Amino acid sequence: MAHNNIAWALRWLGRFEEADAELQLASAQVVPTLGREHRFYAEIQTNFGDVYRLLGRNEDAKRALTASLALLEKTVGVAHPELADVLTALGWVELVGNEPREAERHLLRARELRSAVAHPRADIAINVLRPRAPGADPSLQACTCHHGLHPANLRP
Repeated sequence: MAHNNIAWALRWLGRFEEADAELQLASAQVVPTLGREHRFYAEIQTNFGDVYRLLGRNEDAKRALTASLALLEKTVGVAHPELADVLTALGWVELVGNEPREAERHLLRARELRSAVAHPRADIAINVLRPRAPGADPSLQACTCHHGLHPANLRP
């Protein structure tokens, strides 16, 4: 998991291409040893999704995050609060991809999972679905700053 951790640090430094390369190495280590059904593989896929989003590769991001979500639901269960981070990231990708209804569904689910365990970020998961998104519920005002998902960090 060292490559995954290095990738996360590189992501925060804005070195997205290098983060992608580290995630490739992480995946190459995890797949032969633990397999594609292990939750560590899901964590790597989540990080791929975040890096791809920041690189503007939204289809790749959505594919990685969707795969991560499915695997986490299978390994930790559909009500586990760990899913909230993936759901939040997926919601952002969907907002950028002009899929406000799907984004809203995933962000609300993230909030529910965090609220169920009195998570300190429960309201951060969906403080605002940006009203500029066509079809977005105007009663929802903004999204999360968690994982660098602040609107200023969004890339179309």
